[in-house]
Amino acid sequence: MRLILAIFLTCFFLFSLTFVTHAQSPTPLSNVFFELFPKYPRPQEPFTIEAISFGSFLSTASITWEVGGKVIERGVGKTKINLTAPAAGVAQNIRLRVRNSEGRTISGSYTLRPFDFDLIFEADATVPPFYRGKALYPNEGEVRVVALPRFTDSAGRLLSHRSLIYKWKNGDKLDREQSGLGANVYRFRGPAILRSEEISVEASTADGRVKGEARLSLLPVDSKVYLYEEHPLYGVRFEHILSPGSPLFGRELKAAAIPYFFGDGDALKYTWTINNRPVAESDAAVTVRRENEEKGEAALGVSVILPGRDFQFASFGTSLMLMK
Repeated sequence: MRLILAIFLTCFFLFSLTFVTHAQSPTPLSNVFFELFPKYPRPQEPFTIEAISFGSFLSTASITWEVGGKVIERGVGKTKINLTAPAAGVAQNIRLRVRNSEGRTISGSYTLRPFDFDLIFEADATVPPFYRGKALYPNEGEVRVVALPRFTDSAGRLLSHRSLIYKWKNGDKLDREQSGLGANVYRFRGPAILRSEEISVEASTADGRVKGEARLSLLPVDSKVYLYEEHPLYGVRFEHILSPGSPLFGRELKAAAIPYFFGDGDALKYTWTINNRPVAESDAAVTVRRENEEKGEAALGVSVILPGRDFQFASFGTSLMLMK
C-alpha cells in the first residue's frame, strides 16, 4: 500500500510502519500530492519522496527540492528525490517549488518527524521454570500483543500510552471490541489453519494531530516435549536432556516430560511407552526400573496432546543404556 497525501491539507499527522511513526505537515500546493516509498520510513532509513499531479504539467515544469532550507535537487520534470529519514523525534522539512511553462511559481512543504513505535507479544504457552528463552506462539495458541508508542508533543514531552486511541486489526479486519482509548493491549487466538498472523495497530491522539501505525507478523511454531531426569534430591535436571544413549547406572530412573509451547499445561494428556509397549502411567513423569543387573538398552517414549487443540501435540523418544 502507498501513502498519497494531498498537499493542500493543512493538518498534522504521525505515521509508522513496524516500529516507526512520522509527523507530517503539508502546506498548500494546488492539485499536487506527495507519495513516499516506503510508505513509512524508519528513523535514518533511506526513502523516496515523489510529487504527483492529476495533470501532466509537472513533467515540463522546473522543480526545485529543498531540505532544511538547502537546495538538494533541481531540474525539469524532477518529480522525485531520494533522502534519508532523520533520527527519531527529529523534524525534517522538505520543500517543493514548481515553476510551470507560463512562469507561475507554486510551492508546498512536507515535514517528516519519525518516532519509535514497538509491538511486543507474549504467548500464553508453557515453558520450564527459569527458562531463559521466550514462550513462542504455538499453533492455535493465545497471544497478548502490547503496543508501545513513544510519541512526543511539540514540546518534546512523552505522551502517555493511556491518552492515545488505538485501532487494532487482525489482517484486514478491524477489531472494534478491542479498540479504543488506552487500549494498547490486543489478545487473539490463532486459527486451526496454520498461517502467520498479521497484527497491526494505529495509535493517535484524540485530536488526530499525532498518529502512528505498527505491524507485527507472527508465525506459529510446533509444540515440543523433551525428557529430563527427575532426581530425588535435585529435582528435574534441566541441564541435560535424556538423549538417545543416556546411561542408567542404578536400579531406576524417573523421567519427566517437560512440554514447550502448549496452551494449557494443566490440561495436557501424556501417553508413555517402554520398549514400544504402552504404559498405564498418564502423569507427566514415569519411573523406569531395571529387572536385573545385566547390560542392555531400553526404549522410552512419550506423546503429549492438548485436548481441544488439534494442532498442539508433540512426542519424544529416547533410549537408556543399562549399565552394570
